[in-house]
Order: sequence, then structure tokens, then C-alpha cells
Amino acid sequence: MGSPAANSSPPNSSPPSPPDRPADDTERVSLGGEWLQIRPIRPSDARAHREFVGRLSPADLRFRFFTAVHELPEEEITRLTSVDHITETAIIAIREASGETVGVVRLACLPGRREGEFAIVVQEDMQRKGLGTLLMRRLIGWARRHGLARMIGEVLAENAEMLKFASHLGFELHREPGAPDVVEARLALNGPAGPGGAG
Repeated sequence: MGSPAANSSPPNSSPPSPPDRPADDTERVSLGGEWLQIRPIRPSDARAHREFVGRLSPADLRFRFFTAVHELPEEEITRLTSVDHITETAIIAIREASGETVGVVRLACLPGRREGEFAIVVQEDMQRKGLGTLLMRRLIGWARRHGLARMIGEVLAENAEMLKFASHLGFELHREPGAPDVVEARLALNGPAGPGGAG
């Protein structure tokens, strides 16, 4: 998403943005007393993404991947950071002071359907500061711009925080038939997002 900045500005155009306000598809926000950059993921984020996964708590990893995970194979890191932002997107939050990735939300469009499956994980020290809400709202905007009618996501039934968060964003929660441990969160995209939650 977004185009590379040109090497020079055409006549009578606005001057380029200063270095701390990137001219690409990056949003600069202040949360919890520090500056973050919110932008689409890039292949060059692979190393930072691997380190991000390594900092996640065992519980957050299990809630995200539905199984005990200690680290991801290199090919999986490459896959997660090399998305086309057309049939799949991922949006990350980067801590400006250190360059660390501290949160990611992603959406994969389902073939033949106007639906996309989402997933989100936020580093423990950035939870309950509004980052999850910010990332999800940006993802919902992307889904609407790309013509999707619904977003869905599977959540472990024991993940009470995520269920509450999804509900506050306007997702409807449905038990999966034959899968008592899983709840499906569904959001119709033909109306405004909900009031938000404690992300």
C-alpha cells in the first residue's frame, strides 16, 4: 500500500514531509507516553518480526497460533512479512525509540468469498493501551476499501480478553459447531465499526 516517495518534488508541489513524519502509508501516533509508527508490513521487517515473536508470552503465542509455539521457522517469518496487500495484508506497530515491532494485525481474503479472516497479537507491555483498537480499526478500513462484506476470526473460548475486545469492536460471537473450544467472531462491513475496546 502506498507508493515510494519520489526523489524530488515537481514544481509548485508541497514540500516533502520531515523525516519523522514519513510520506508513505505510515501513521505516527502517541500511546502510553511513546511514539509508534503504524504501517503495512514489508519484507524488510522479517528480522524485527522474528524478534517480536520471540518476545511474546507463551499465552499470547498459544492464543494466536492455537498451539504451544516457541519460535517460527524462517520460511514462516518470510511468508508473514511478504504479503501483496491485495489478497492479504498485515499492519504493524513499531516503537520509534527502538525500532521494535510491538503489534501486528493481519487479514487474508478468502478465495471466492467477500470475506477475510483476521488475526491480531500485541506485545504484552503494549496491551490495554488502545493499540489493538487502533490496529483493528485500520484493518477494518482496509477491508472496506477492498470491497469485503465481512471479517471473521477464530478465538479460543478461554481467551476472555479477546472475546470482550472483539465484542466492543462490534463483532458478533458465535460458537463453532463441534468445536466447543473455539468462538468465531464476525463483523459485517456494511455499517460503522463498534465503539471500540481496550486493545
